[in-house]
Amino acid sequence: MSARKLASYAKIFYAWQIRKSLAPSYMPEDISVEATNACNFRCAFCPQSDPRHHELVPRITLEPERAAAIFKRLREGGVTTPTLHWTLDGEPFMNKKFAALCGIAIGHGFTNMIFATNGMLLSEQRLRELPVSPQTKYTFTIDYCADAEYFEEVRGKKGSWQVIQDNIRASLGNNSQQHLHFQLSDITAYKTHDAEVRRTQFEKLNGLFAGAGGRINFRAKTFHNSTGLTTVPASNARKDRYYTCPYPWTSLVVASDGRVVACCRDLRRQTVLGNLLDEPLEAIWRGAAAQELRRNLALRTPWKSKACDGCDMPYDASKFSLRNLIRTARGRLQIFAPGTAGATGFAAHRGETSGVPSPTGRGTG
Repeated sequence: MSARKLASYAKIFYAWQIRKSLAPSYMPEDISVEATNACNFRCAFCPQSDPRHHELVPRITLEPERAAAIFKRLREGGVTTPTLHWTLDGEPFMNKKFAALCGIAIGHGFTNMIFATNGMLLSEQRLRELPVSPQTKYTFTIDYCADAEYFEEVRGKKGSWQVIQDNIRASLGNNSQQHLHFQLSDITAYKTHDAEVRRTQFEKLNGLFAGAGGRINFRAKTFHNSTGLTTVPASNARKDRYYTCPYPWTSLVVASDGRVVACCRDLRRQTVLGNLLDEPLEAIWRGAAAQELRRNLALRTPWKSKACDGCDMPYDASKFSLRNLIRTARGRLQIFAPGTAGATGFAAHRGETSGVPSPTGRGTG
């Protein structure tokens, strides 16, 4: 880790844990942008399973022009990271212009894209369309498990388990797709607390892709009550200890319409901090709404912010364990990866290429 990067994240830690700063001096480097809030799955543990979901949050899709404006605002505001999460609500590949959106992101220096997908639409054609530059890396995080029947009961549709597995295997076997990586999260914990069952199922999941090489890794998934919207049987919440949620000090989450929301769990846009299509980043990041959100969390009154009311994050000790903090630093925040903070991010990339790459990018040959 470079000294610049270490100093950058030390500053963030100080503002979040020590000072509880309401208007941090730095700009966020954990950036999420939603491609669409439409989804082809109705997972039991997701608000998408609620028939009223799109009555409360109308369907919306990010258009390329809007994406370009959002990325421009982020860079003008001082965001330097090359890492982008296409994450909030919905399935990114439900946006038929997703490849073009990725091309626009690359043109703005976001070459390391990490995002949740259910894997159902990862066909050879869709993967071939994803644009690529010399630095581009895509990481698909997929909730999956070894039990096909259970998977299709709580997450996918009939036959989806096999389709997803076939899609992953096809990509891993394609040597021209070295820029595509997979992270599978075992969802067994949604149905049981039994550690032995979870361990056995996790081993079976690993076994499904034995010998697949270094482009895939696995992790166990812990379930949470997402901003109070979902009843989760495997919750780890404890009301006897409070932890200050780090999200408002570390991340910026932008919905498909440009609105900045409280965090990646705020699928219903319950706490809106501003709109990047109408305001500069600084006005939102240090604005009154963002300061109120941080104040409520710092004063241990999270329920005063609508998105935080009922969320179990501040009471989940597992999320604040040293092991999980290191995993988050390595995975989501990419702290230990090269070029993820300071001048080693966008500034370095900007001197290598310009303009927006072709949406078709590099083919599979």
